[in-house]
Amino acid sequence: MTDVLFKYKSMATPDAKSHMLDILDKQRLYCPAPVSFNDPFECQAEISFKAPLSVKNGCAKERLMKEKPNMTEAEAEIRAPARWQQVEQDGPKEFLRWLQYDTGVVSFSILKNDILMWAHYAGSHNGVCIEFRCTDEGHVDFFAQAQPVQYQQHLPKVNFYTTNRIEKAQAFILTKADHWSYEQEWRIVIDAACVSRYLPVPQGTISAVYLGCKISSQNRDEVLGRISATSPRDGIRVFQAQRRSDAYALTFEPISNR
Repeated sequence: MTDVLFKYKSMATPDAKSHMLDILDKQRLYCPAPVSFNDPFECQAEISFKAPLSVKNGCAKERLMKEKPNMTEAEAEIRAPARWQQVEQDGPKEFLRWLQYDTGVVSFSILKNDILMWAHYAGSHNGVCIEFRCTDEGHVDFFAQAQPVQYQQHLPKVNFYTTNRIEKAQAFILTKADHWSYEQEWRIVIDAACVSRYLPVPQGTISAVYLGCKISSQNRDEVLGRISATSPRDGIRVFQAQRRSDAYALTFEPISNR
């Protein structure tokens, strides 16, 4: 488990600014469906349907009876072959349905100073980077949910029938192409079918906000105003990013938000 996570947020558009300020105001994180992410290789795997007929019929029967509680076991057994044949014909649609409607993901990094992520995710350095730190026993459950993304060259392999739900989540949600490894990403995955897509952030978990080196005075003032409203009880520190004069890098200077 990591004890510090960072989230880059843009303020380049009214919607982006609203989403960022919502984190500070309501102490929560929005968890979108992973299929909505910008990487077209996101949530991809090599899917196999190889399994004994008894396993296929058993899985289809279980799914039918779950979807229709009034269906008898005998009727489900009759309908099972047609059901699994349809599922295999549809291919990855079943997985995409699960990823779109039943799963939510919030992404973090363990880096606050990566200039590419500042450019890509923080509105070309005009946004912020929010620090989440585990400083209290009440924060442990939140951080324990975070899992590191695995990076590799080839698609993960998944068997529709025999791969369990945790392994499917690891393959589809926690595996990415190694081109992205510089992000050192961690993710929290929620069951969006059972809960809201908003993940509550325990009080005091937001420990610092880093302002981009190109943040506008308007955005800066708005962020400082929101932090001042919460900081008396949460102790949020504020830092201003500055470009180093001798390297392609950033430094962070503490500033007062009072």
